[in-house]
Amino acid sequence: MLARSVLLYRRLAGLGPAVDSRHEMLLGSAHQAVDALGAHADKLTAHGRQMLAECADHIGVAV
Repeated sequence: MLARSVLLYRRLAGLGPAVDSRHEMLLGSAHQAVDALGAHADKLTAHGRQMLAECADHIGVAV
């Protein structure tokens, strides 16, 4: 859900400082979530690892 919110706010970028600020906050949270889950990727199911990879791709980071 967090990655989807990042994508939504990315599309809305430029509509004002509040939108841009929200996008940056969501992006920071998404990076933190991907880092945390990536640290425990060996404990995720195959589907969980796939979802982690998709989310990381959406926010532009490697896992």
